[in-house]
Amino acid sequence: MRRTDRPWVIIPVMPTQRQVLERLKRDELLQALDAFDLEVADRRRKDDLVETLARSRKARLHDVLTALPRARLKEICRDLGLAP
Repeated sequence: MRRTDRPWVIIPVMPTQRQVLERLKRDELLQALDAFDLEVADRRRKDDLVETLARSRKARLHDVLTALPRARLKEICRDLGLAP
């Protein structure tokens, strides 16, 4: 959240693509990497998986998220502070 010069107004700040990808579980990241045929040096390191997806021009965040069930998307939104 970002504050303005008016203390009663709070403007929500949208999370970055990387922040969203960091909320995904390792198996969700691996599934996305496989779906887009992306290579990663070490599939055991979550940071490498996130980095590869974040830098990819093939993998759009929208496409990665549409593969997830609704309940999981709601969980991610709550983790990011986007749900009421």
